Amino acid sequence: MRQRIRPGCGQVQGVGLTPLPATAVRPPLIAECPVNIECRVLDVQAIGDHDLFLGEAVAQHVDEALLDAEGKIAVERLGGFAFVLGEFWTLGRRSPGNRRGIEN
Repeated sequence: MRQRIRPGCGQVQGVGLTPLPATAVRPPLIAECPVNIECRVLDVQAIGDHDLFLGEAVAQHVDEALLDAEGKIAVERLGGFAFVLGEFWTLGRRSPGNRRGIEN
C-alpha cells in the first residue's frame, strides 16, 4: 500500500532539521545539508510497489566550505554515505580506473 506524505505536515521540523526558503520550488531547503538541489517533478511512474520520480534540477546550493580553489565541489570534503544492502558505506575516494571509476 502506498502512503503519500501530506504537503505542509512539518516533515523537516518533525525530525529536528531547519527549513530554509528555496529559490525556485515550494519545498524548503534544509540548513543542515551542505548541498541542496531544487528539482521540479516532470513525471511519476509506478514501479511495482514504489514510485519513480523523474525530475529536472532547477537550482543548487552548496556550502562554500565544500568548494575547491576552482569553485568545484571537493568530493572528499562531503563526508558522503550510501545505504547499500542494509549497510551504510562512506564515500569520498576516487576509484582507480577510467574517469567513471570503472575498470576496463
